[in-house]
Amino acid sequence: MGMFDELRSSYNLTEEFTNIPLQTKDLDSCLDFYWIDKKGQLFLIDRSNIADLEIIGEGFLDFKWVPNGNHGKVTPVYITKYVEVYHNSLRRCNIHFKNGVVQDFFLIDLRADL
Repeated sequence: MGMFDELRSSYNLTEEFTNIPLQTKDLDSCLDFYWIDKKGQLFLIDRSNIADLEIIGEGFLDFKWVPNGNHGKVTPVYITKYVEVYHNSLRRCNIHFKNGVVQDFFLIDLRADL
């Protein structure tokens, strides 16, 4: 299993891989959030410091996260590599980035290997 990053794409990667949460281990694998815009540019979404911890009791899980008014930071990512994304165990999408922009992609059907 291990750690993975989450990626969401507004770029058309077919209906199966567009506008849904995808996972990848080909980026930093630090539980980060990435987004591909409609033009194909890859961005890192930094969600740190957007909520404060509020204690609501004395138990182990007696807390909640409260939005503090800060917004996340969106930064373009200029990678050149292939990134494999998936949302189930039978289909994958391999995305080719050049300077952080989608160049092309292809789908991988793992059912053919069964």
